[in-house]
Amino acid sequence: MDGFPVHCKSCGTELPSVDFGPCPKCGSIAKTVSMAARGFAGSGSMRAELTIVPYSDRLLSVSKKLIEDGEYGVAVVVAHLASEVETQRTMHDAAKGTPALEQRVIASDGYSLNRFKVRMLYNELTGDDVEKSPFWAIFKASSDRRNEIVHKSRLASKEEAEESHEACHALIAHLKK
Repeated sequence: MDGFPVHCKSCGTELPSVDFGPCPKCGSIAKTVSMAARGFAGSGSMRAELTIVPYSDRLLSVSKKLIEDGEYGVAVVVAHLASEVETQRTMHDAAKGTPALEQRVIASDGYSLNRFKVRMLYNELTGDDVEKSPFWAIFKASSDRRNEIVHKSRLASKEEAEESHEACHALIAHLKK
């Protein structure tokens, strides 16, 4: 897409490339790429709209596919990776424009909301006491399961993988509100 103008679909801000990430002005991930077509018989123009799928959504799709393929432990880990990607984006967006807060987000000890310090920073930035959400107990149990899978070679069942996928999906939906 090099050489074609790219703009934010939501607010019209010009972006450096289609790979740039969220719009710095409004945070949207939808982009419009303008292209011109020229031929021997004349010229014209066309407009293409690309919606970039957030990594958190793509990772949740991969997690679902891993469950279908019987890779339950890996599916749990990937689902939690999706939640951490979305947590990082949410925290970064909440801190945007305040250098001291931006630095605290960058220096945070990961992006798992199961970690107390990360959750307290998230709460401070967003005003959202996520641990009071209806899905929290299941998400916390899933996060503990993820840690056992990664650090203790624990195996997961299909039911556990599905529960983790749903818990991470619920958290991501909550973060996107």
